[in-house]
Amino acid sequence: MEIIFVRHAQTQMNVEKRAYDNFGKDEYYPLTDVGIKQAITTGKYLKKYGKFDKIISSPRDRCIETANNIAKQINYKKDLQIDKRLLENTVGIFNGMNKDEMNKIFNSNKTYKKWKTTRDKLNDNIRKSKTEFEKYKYIMELDKHYEKYNKMFKLTMDEYINKQQKSFLNYLKKQNYKRVLVVLHGGSIYRMYMNMVPNLMLEMFDIFDESYKKEQNCVMFGAIYDGNKYIALTKLHTKQFL
Repeated sequence: MEIIFVRHAQTQMNVEKRAYDNFGKDEYYPLTDVGIKQAITTGKYLKKYGKFDKIISSPRDRCIETANNIAKQINYKKDLQIDKRLLENTVGIFNGMNKDEMNKIFNSNKTYKKWKTTRDKLNDNIRKSKTEFEKYKYIMELDKHYEKYNKMFKLTMDEYINKQQKSFLNYLKKQNYKRVLVVLHGGSIYRMYMNMVPNLMLEMFDIFDESYKKEQNCVMFGAIYDGNKYIALTKLHTKQFL
């Protein structure tokens, strides 16, 4: 089975670089005019893969709207399948905030500020690591450090989202599809990709193709299920916009 994973197209919240919730909310963030064009371009790019047996989307409107625009371009006539397991984490108290507003929260409390300082230091150590062993050590420390973040701001736990994604992938294994399109969120697609990459911890800081643009919507990757395991065949990329 071939699977193409695509992040939703641009919303106004993306334009303003604001964090916003994606799980357990009935929020409406429609695509911008640019987002609609992104989805159409993505659909035209996906024509080369041939017929898709199924399109599965997150229940959020921005994903459904993206999926519908792609569907028109690839001549997909069936109803979309909606699956809440494709949702990503909540952003807690940061909902609706841009980076400057989020930094004010971090700087307003000693505990929050200490957490951010430690995070930045660990990220810097990862970038400066001279060996894969050293990089792995700091990545593990950063992963544990984020557990404190989730607890502080009462966010959806990564463990829960990973469980949901694994449930979705297990479901997909049982379907007799040749080719499937999955439309989901930014955080979800990154995690989905990393679930399919061997040697995950050493690869997670090198997951983007050279075509990827920072904070790009409609980023995608291709994968297969070979009857035994899932394998990512491409890095996350936006080649459709080149």
